Amino acid sequence: CDNLAGARLAVEHLHALGHRRIGHLAGSPQSLAAADRMLGYRLSLEQHGIAPNPAWLCEITHPGGDSQPLLDMITQLEPPTALFAWSDDVGVWAMRQLREKLGLRTPEDVSIIGFDGAPIGDQVTPRLSSIQQPIYAMATRGVAMLASLIRGEPLEEPVIAVLGPHNG
Repeated sequence: CDNLAGARLAVEHLHALGHRRIGHLAGSPQSLAAADRMLGYRLSLEQHGIAPNPAWLCEITHPGGDSQPLLDMITQLEPPTALFAWSDDVGVWAMRQLREKLGLRTPEDVSIIGFDGAPIGDQVTPRLSSIQQPIYAMATRGVAMLASLIRGEPLEEPVIAVLGPHNG
């Protein structure tokens, strides 16, 4: 999936809703997907004339971790009004942490958008907005490439298939 383009879609969505203070719940810097999503987030902010603010960034590599960095970010003097979570499971986790620990509602108090299109986003109320990875198209492409290899057919070099996400 084109993680950079997907992150740009996420920030564009939040910006179109009127948000100018957009935070990012980032994944591990060792993850290429998370790094691309971080870059897309930064580039999209800059495209809209918004300087990336380090105070609106916290690393949340997985749900269930320490919520204090998120709570500190949201309770600062000028907190972000919206969050781009690097994954849907982190987005759902953030919704729960903000509701349970600070009494904040999504999207009334803080808008949140995730990335993946995972089923967990449909299992919460309100439903998590998400950038949808084209999982079916990605799997279909991968199976077709594997079938070609099994048949002994050469693959185009280099074999890189990057499919575009969409705002779901």
